[in-house]
Amino acid sequence: RTDCDSSDGKCWFAGGADGANYPPSSLRGLRSPVAVTADIGVNLTFIAKWQMEPEYADGTTVKPGCPIKGFDGVQVRVFMDDDEDFTVVQPDGGYGTGPSGETALYAFLSEGVYDTTAPCSNFDGWTDSSSVFKKFN
Repeated sequence: RTDCDSSDGKCWFAGGADGANYPPSSLRGLRSPVAVTADIGVNLTFIAKWQMEPEYADGTTVKPGCPIKGFDGVQVRVFMDDDEDFTVVQPDGGYGTGPSGETALYAFLSEGVYDTTAPCSNFDGWTDSSSVFKKFN
């Protein structure tokens, strides 16, 4: 899609056909064909802007010790050779926390992305809304 307000007019859009809402229980992804070997250092830099449902923290958890800060969210992952194994990338400054340090997003559990054997850090992600494009490393 090229009608976004990003700096160069190019972006990836995950909303629905109405141009705003995304369908319930949807998983979206953008994959790069770039192959990187583990023995070299690589930095990923991108700009992002999102608008999802509001952050909430009601005391529930995805598993003991992993308090929920929201339902829907976004995270960056690096997939390995077999296209199934991946690592959740923690951006500089992290994905942010809820008002009492909550970090987990429930959708990663409810939609089967992870199960309760996954480490808490796998449930991290951005949620809520950003009002402007933000640069991440």
